[in-house]
Amino acid sequence: GVLLFLVIKLWIHAGRELKASQEARIESEREHGKEKLLIERECNKEMAGLVKQQDMTLGAVESTLQTLSEKIDNMMED
Repeated sequence: GVLLFLVIKLWIHAGRELKASQEARIESEREHGKEKLLIERECNKEMAGLVKQQDMTLGAVESTLQTLSEKIDNMMED
């Protein structure tokens, strides 16, 4: 009877330990997921910034080319 009682007590203890370690693992995975999300958000912001810069640069290049082509047209007319 005492042996059975000890086995059951040990089994319950082992079950609690397992549950606690599973909860800890789930929590650490959740934290890792949050970190990944934050990193992805930062990357997306940086990418958006780069795209904006590229658009501005392209706009500047286009306007410069437009100005040059107008100047060339004016020279041709003169």
